[in-house]
Amino acid sequence: MKAIIIPDVHGRTFWKDAISKYPQEQYPDIKIIFLGDYLDPYTNIENISKEDAYNNFLEILELINNDSRVVPLIGNHDWHYFVNLDTCRIDKARERDIEKLFKDNLSKFRLTYTMEVNGKKYLFTHAGITQGWLNDIAIAARYEIDQWNPGGVDKNHDEKFLWMSELRLINKSYNFELLEECLKHYDDSFYSSPISMVSRERGGWNAYGSCIWADISEHVYNESNIGDYYQIFAHTITYPKYIPIIPEDRNWAMLDCGHAFTLDDENRILIVE
Repeated sequence: MKAIIIPDVHGRTFWKDAISKYPQEQYPDIKIIFLGDYLDPYTNIENISKEDAYNNFLEILELINNDSRVVPLIGNHDWHYFVNLDTCRIDKARERDIEKLFKDNLSKFRLTYTMEVNGKKYLFTHAGITQGWLNDIAIAARYEIDQWNPGGVDKNHDEKFLWMSELRLINKSYNFELLEECLKHYDDSFYSSPISMVSRERGGWNAYGSCIWADISEHVYNESNIGDYYQIFAHTITYPKYIPIIPEDRNWAMLDCGHAFTLDDENRILIVE
Protein backbone atom coordinates (compact mmCIF):
# COMPACT_ATOMS: atom_id res chain seq x y z
CA MET A 1 0.00 0.00 0.00
CA LYS A 2 1.36 3.41 -1.02
CA ALA A 3 -1.42 5.87 -0.26
CA ILE A 4 -4.89 6.37 1.16
CA ILE A 5 -6.76 8.97 -0.87
CA ILE A 6 -9.54 10.99 0.77
CA PRO A 7 -11.64 12.96 -1.75
CA ASP A 8 -13.91 15.89 -0.81
CA VAL A 9 -14.91 15.64 2.84
CA HIS A 10 -17.58 18.38 3.17
CA GLY A 11 -18.26 17.32 6.76
CA ARG A 12 -18.49 13.60 5.98
CA THR A 13 -16.80 11.13 8.31
CA PHE A 14 -15.91 8.34 5.86
CA TRP A 15 -12.24 9.28 6.24
CA LYS A 16 -12.21 7.98 9.83
CA ASP A 17 -13.13 4.39 8.92
CA ALA A 18 -10.66 4.38 6.04
CA ILE A 19 -7.73 5.58 8.12
CA SER A 20 -8.59 3.26 11.02
CA LYS A 21 -7.90 0.29 8.73
CA TYR A 22 -4.30 1.46 8.31
CA PRO A 23 -2.92 2.39 11.77
CA GLN A 24 0.36 4.26 11.86
CA GLU A 25 2.11 1.53 13.83
CA GLN A 26 1.50 -1.04 11.08
CA TYR A 27 1.66 1.25 8.05
CA PRO A 28 4.23 3.94 8.88
CA ASP A 29 5.27 4.61 5.29
CA ILE A 30 1.99 5.15 3.47
CA LYS A 31 0.70 8.62 2.66
CA ILE A 32 -2.77 9.80 3.63
CA ILE A 33 -3.70 12.35 0.98
CA PHE A 34 -6.72 14.57 1.59
CA LEU A 35 -7.83 16.19 -1.68
CA GLY A 36 -9.36 19.23 0.02
CA ASP A 37 -12.83 20.70 0.65
CA TYR A 38 -13.18 19.93 4.36
CA LEU A 39 -16.13 22.24 5.11
CA ASP A 40 -19.34 23.58 3.49
CA PRO A 41 -21.50 20.43 3.58
CA TYR A 42 -24.43 19.61 1.31
CA THR A 43 -26.86 20.32 4.14
CA ASN A 44 -30.04 19.81 2.10
CA ILE A 45 -28.88 16.54 0.57
CA GLU A 46 -26.80 14.74 3.18
CA ASN A 47 -28.20 16.12 6.45
CA ILE A 48 -24.80 17.35 7.66
CA SER A 49 -24.91 20.70 9.45
CA LYS A 50 -22.24 23.36 9.10
CA GLU A 51 -21.50 22.92 12.80
CA ASP A 52 -20.97 19.18 12.24
CA ALA A 53 -18.60 19.96 9.38
CA TYR A 54 -16.70 22.47 11.51
CA ASN A 55 -16.20 19.95 14.33
CA ASN A 56 -15.20 17.32 11.78
CA PHE A 57 -12.56 19.72 10.43
CA LEU A 58 -11.19 20.18 13.95
CA GLU A 59 -10.67 16.41 14.11
CA ILE A 60 -8.92 16.45 10.75
CA LEU A 61 -6.63 19.22 11.94
CA GLU A 62 -5.78 17.15 14.99
CA LEU A 63 -4.91 14.23 12.71
CA ILE A 64 -2.79 16.51 10.49
CA ASN A 65 -0.82 17.70 13.49
CA ASN A 66 -0.32 14.24 14.99
CA ASP A 67 0.17 11.91 12.03
CA SER A 68 3.19 12.66 9.84
CA ARG A 69 1.74 10.53 7.03
CA VAL A 70 -1.00 13.07 6.28
CA VAL A 71 -0.75 15.33 3.21
CA PRO A 72 -3.68 17.82 3.27
CA LEU A 73 -4.44 19.64 0.02
CA ILE A 74 -6.48 22.81 -0.42
CA GLY A 75 -9.77 22.87 -2.34
CA ASN A 76 -11.96 25.71 -3.56
CA HIS A 77 -14.16 25.41 -0.45
CA ASP A 78 -11.04 26.03 1.63
CA TRP A 79 -9.47 28.71 -0.55
CA HIS A 80 -12.47 31.03 -0.29
CA TYR A 81 -11.81 31.34 3.45
CA PHE A 82 -8.28 32.51 2.67
CA VAL A 83 -9.07 35.13 0.07
CA ASN A 84 -12.56 36.16 1.25
CA LEU A 85 -14.42 35.03 -1.85
CA ASP A 86 -18.17 35.01 -1.33
CA THR A 87 -18.86 31.70 -3.05
CA CYS A 88 -21.33 28.89 -2.50
CA ARG A 89 -22.18 27.38 0.89
CA ILE A 90 -19.54 29.33 2.83
CA ASP A 91 -20.06 29.12 6.60
CA LYS A 92 -20.76 32.77 7.38
CA ALA A 93 -21.26 32.16 11.10
CA ARG A 94 -17.78 30.64 11.53
CA GLU A 95 -15.98 32.32 8.64
CA ARG A 96 -13.45 34.20 10.75
CA ASP A 97 -12.80 31.19 13.01
CA ILE A 98 -12.21 28.95 10.01
CA GLU A 99 -9.96 31.54 8.40
CA LYS A 100 -7.86 31.62 11.56
CA LEU A 101 -7.64 27.82 11.70
CA PHE A 102 -6.28 27.72 8.16
CA LYS A 103 -3.85 30.55 8.80
CA ASP A 104 -2.56 28.97 12.01
CA ASN A 105 -1.96 25.68 10.19
CA LEU A 106 -0.98 27.08 6.80
CA SER A 107 2.43 25.41 6.69
CA LYS A 108 0.78 21.99 6.77
CA PHE A 109 -1.34 22.46 3.64
CA ARG A 110 -0.44 22.18 -0.04
CA LEU A 111 -2.00 22.85 -3.43
CA THR A 112 -0.25 19.96 -5.16
CA TYR A 113 1.48 16.73 -4.24
CA THR A 114 3.50 14.36 -6.40
CA MET A 115 4.72 10.84 -5.81
CA GLU A 116 6.07 7.94 -7.84
CA VAL A 117 4.94 4.32 -7.64
CA ASN A 118 6.60 1.62 -9.72
CA GLY A 119 8.06 4.21 -12.05
CA LYS A 120 4.65 5.88 -12.58
CA LYS A 121 4.37 9.53 -11.57
CA TYR A 122 1.24 10.79 -9.84
CA LEU A 123 0.00 14.35 -9.46
CA PHE A 124 -2.58 15.00 -6.73
CA THR A 125 -4.66 18.19 -6.68
CA HIS A 126 -8.17 19.12 -5.68
CA ALA A 127 -9.61 19.63 -9.17
CA GLY A 128 -6.89 18.58 -11.61
CA ILE A 129 -4.64 20.60 -13.88
CA THR A 130 -5.27 21.30 -17.55
CA GLN A 131 -2.69 22.37 -20.09
CA GLY A 132 -4.95 25.30 -20.94
CA TRP A 133 -4.74 26.68 -17.41
CA LEU A 134 -0.96 26.33 -17.35
CA ASN A 135 -0.78 28.13 -20.70
CA ASP A 136 -2.97 30.94 -19.38
CA ILE A 137 -0.96 31.57 -16.21
CA ALA A 138 2.28 31.39 -18.19
CA ILE A 139 0.93 34.08 -20.55
CA ALA A 140 -0.21 36.18 -17.58
CA ALA A 141 3.26 35.91 -16.03
CA ARG A 142 4.90 37.03 -19.28
CA TYR A 143 2.57 40.03 -19.42
CA GLU A 144 3.38 41.00 -15.83
CA ILE A 145 7.10 40.73 -16.55
CA ASP A 146 6.74 43.03 -19.56
CA GLN A 147 4.88 45.56 -17.39
CA TRP A 148 7.09 45.18 -14.35
CA ASN A 149 8.03 48.39 -12.61
CA PRO A 150 9.60 47.56 -9.24
CA GLY A 151 10.21 51.18 -8.27
CA GLY A 152 13.98 51.16 -8.29
CA VAL A 153 14.35 47.66 -6.87
CA ASP A 154 16.76 45.38 -8.73
CA LYS A 155 14.37 42.95 -10.39
CA ASN A 156 16.97 40.19 -10.28
CA HIS A 157 16.76 40.31 -6.49
CA ASP A 158 13.00 40.74 -6.26
CA GLU A 159 11.17 37.63 -5.03
CA LYS A 160 8.06 38.27 -7.07
CA PHE A 161 9.90 38.96 -10.30
CA LEU A 162 12.00 35.82 -9.97
CA TRP A 163 8.89 33.76 -9.24
CA MET A 164 7.13 35.16 -12.28
CA SER A 165 10.16 34.45 -14.43
CA GLU A 166 9.83 30.77 -13.58
CA LEU A 167 6.04 30.81 -13.74
CA ARG A 168 6.10 31.96 -17.37
CA LEU A 169 7.57 28.55 -18.25
CA ILE A 170 5.33 26.38 -16.07
CA ASN A 171 3.35 25.17 -19.09
CA LYS A 172 6.53 23.43 -20.23
CA SER A 173 8.51 22.85 -17.04
CA TYR A 174 5.60 21.44 -14.98
CA ASN A 175 7.35 22.83 -11.90
CA PHE A 176 4.36 22.56 -9.58
CA GLU A 177 6.36 23.70 -6.56
CA LEU A 178 5.91 27.21 -7.97
CA LEU A 179 2.20 26.96 -7.16
CA GLU A 180 2.93 26.47 -3.48
CA GLU A 181 4.08 30.08 -3.39
CA CYS A 182 0.50 31.06 -4.24
CA LEU A 183 -0.64 29.41 -1.02
CA LYS A 184 2.16 30.93 1.08
CA HIS A 185 1.30 34.41 -0.22
CA TYR A 186 -2.46 33.97 -0.50
CA ASP A 187 -3.05 37.50 0.86
CA ASP A 188 -1.27 39.04 -2.14
CA SER A 189 -3.39 39.19 -5.31
CA PHE A 190 -0.19 39.00 -7.32
CA TYR A 191 0.19 35.38 -6.16
CA SER A 192 -3.40 34.37 -5.49
CA SER A 193 -4.94 35.28 -8.85
CA PRO A 194 -3.79 32.10 -10.71
CA ILE A 195 -5.46 29.91 -8.07
CA SER A 196 -8.65 32.00 -8.11
CA MET A 197 -9.24 31.42 -11.83
CA VAL A 198 -12.72 29.99 -12.36
CA SER A 199 -13.79 28.76 -15.78
CA ARG A 200 -17.08 29.44 -17.53
CA GLU A 201 -17.96 25.82 -16.77
CA ARG A 202 -18.22 26.86 -13.11
CA GLY A 203 -19.76 30.28 -13.64
CA GLY A 204 -16.49 32.20 -13.85
CA TRP A 205 -14.84 34.36 -16.50
CA ASN A 206 -11.75 32.33 -17.36
CA ALA A 207 -11.33 29.87 -20.19
CA TYR A 208 -9.90 27.30 -17.78
CA GLY A 209 -10.26 26.70 -14.07
CA SER A 210 -7.32 26.43 -11.71
CA CYS A 211 -6.08 23.34 -9.89
CA ILE A 212 -8.85 23.88 -7.31
CA TRP A 213 -11.61 24.97 -9.70
CA ALA A 214 -11.35 22.92 -12.93
CA ASP A 215 -14.58 21.13 -13.77
CA ILE A 216 -14.61 17.50 -14.90
CA SER A 217 -15.79 18.67 -18.35
CA GLU A 218 -12.53 20.58 -18.75
CA HIS A 219 -10.63 17.30 -18.46
CA VAL A 220 -13.02 15.40 -20.69
CA TYR A 221 -13.01 17.89 -23.56
CA ASN A 222 -9.59 19.53 -23.22
CA GLU A 223 -5.97 18.48 -23.04
CA SER A 224 -5.15 17.09 -19.59
CA ASN A 225 -1.98 15.18 -20.40
CA ILE A 226 0.41 17.01 -18.10
CA GLY A 227 3.84 15.65 -18.91
CA ASP A 228 4.00 12.01 -17.92
CA TYR A 229 1.91 12.46 -14.76
CA TYR A 230 -1.20 10.49 -13.95
CA GLN A 231 -3.54 12.93 -12.22
CA ILE A 232 -5.75 12.11 -9.26
CA PHE A 233 -8.31 14.71 -8.21
CA ALA A 234 -11.87 15.17 -6.89
CA HIS A 235 -14.09 18.30 -6.90
CA THR A 236 -16.87 17.29 -9.33
CA ILE A 237 -19.26 14.95 -7.57
CA THR A 238 -21.72 13.11 -9.80
CA TYR A 239 -25.46 13.22 -9.14
CA PRO A 240 -27.66 11.42 -8.33
CA LYS A 241 -25.22 8.53 -7.94
CA TYR A 242 -21.86 9.26 -6.34
CA ILE A 243 -19.44 7.34 -8.53
CA PRO A 244 -15.74 7.78 -9.35
CA ILE A 245 -14.75 8.42 -12.95
CA ILE A 246 -11.61 6.50 -13.94
CA PRO A 247 -11.35 6.37 -17.75
CA GLU A 248 -9.12 3.62 -19.11
CA ASP A 249 -7.93 5.78 -22.00
CA ARG A 250 -7.02 8.94 -20.04
CA ASN A 251 -4.24 9.91 -17.66
CA TRP A 252 -6.51 10.95 -14.81
CA ALA A 253 -9.04 9.76 -12.25
CA MET A 254 -11.82 11.81 -10.61
CA LEU A 255 -12.61 10.26 -7.23
CA ASP A 256 -15.17 12.58 -5.63
CA CYS A 257 -17.82 10.11 -4.49
CA GLY A 258 -17.88 10.21 -0.69
CA HIS A 259 -15.55 7.21 -0.32
CA ALA A 260 -11.85 6.73 0.34
CA PHE A 261 -9.47 4.96 -2.04
CA THR A 262 -6.11 3.27 -1.86
CA LEU A 263 -3.22 3.38 -4.31
CA ASP A 264 -1.20 0.19 -4.10
CA ASP A 265 2.24 -0.82 -5.34
CA GLU A 266 0.69 -2.34 -8.47
CA ASN A 267 -0.67 1.11 -9.43
CA ARG A 268 -4.27 0.07 -8.70
CA ILE A 269 -6.77 2.63 -7.42
CA LEU A 270 -9.19 0.73 -5.23
CA ILE A 271 -12.14 1.85 -3.12
CA VAL A 272 -11.83 1.22 0.62
CA GLU A 273 -14.69 -1.07 1.58
